[in-house]
Amino acid sequence: MFIAGAGGPPTEEIRLRVAPDGRVTLFPGTYSHGQGHETVYAQLVSRFLGVPFESVDLVQGDTDTMPDPAVGTFGSRSSMMGGVAVKRVCAEALEKGRRIAAHLLQADSAAVTFADGRFAAGGGSITLAEVAAVVADPERLPDGMEPGFDARYTLHQESMNFPNGCHVCEVEVDEETGLVEIVRYTACDDDGVLLNPLIVHGQVHGGVAQGLGQALLENPSSTTPKPGNSSLGRTWITGCRGRTTSPPSRPYSIRFRAGPTISA
Repeated sequence: MFIAGAGGPPTEEIRLRVAPDGRVTLFPGTYSHGQGHETVYAQLVSRFLGVPFESVDLVQGDTDTMPDPAVGTFGSRSSMMGGVAVKRVCAEALEKGRRIAAHLLQADSAAVTFADGRFAAGGGSITLAEVAAVVADPERLPDGMEPGFDARYTLHQESMNFPNGCHVCEVEVDEETGLVEIVRYTACDDDGVLLNPLIVHGQVHGGVAQGLGQALLENPSSTTPKPGNSSLGRTWITGCRGRTTSPPSRPYSIRFRAGPTISA
């Protein structure tokens, strides 16, 4: 059983740019090293801006474009801080787009609605890409509006989240050979809203494999010049043969306790 602090306050900034062809580029302060940000962030942008998933690009780790302040990726903060920042920077972009759409549709900006990638007012509508093309042309903009379809948002968050869970591993040990067989592994994790269930399952699978490798295969020793250095690189995938059976031969069960959707 476990409980852990997550969220990584206090700030995270993100920038967004809509090109004249409607392609969206996201510049996060977080950095993906296997967590799937390029997938999840693109999913969020696609949902909030109504653009195709394939039309979203992620630029990360570039000191020329990285937003400031950018805190980074650690402590399960990328979805809680970065994801919320993505939602709010999309809202900032839509607000600018709404003003342009109102100008083009000759309507009050308060009367302009947005759904499925289109701004609408009265009997007319215009796509996000069409608005982006107009924003790139200074001569077509309302007085006082700068060209360029850019937005940025800095999220300030002082509180953390404290998810919990329980993992149960059932093993059988051969008394004669010492061979360990993992017959069942059950994981129950409090993950809140699953932005991408497939990625979450993969992260749990990877964490379990790493834990099994540490428990059964690494055997770090404090008597070596660099404790555990020669053995810590041995993982479940590379070192399990002859020491244990392959990952669970019987059902591997994962259950998530999904939390309610919280408006951000």
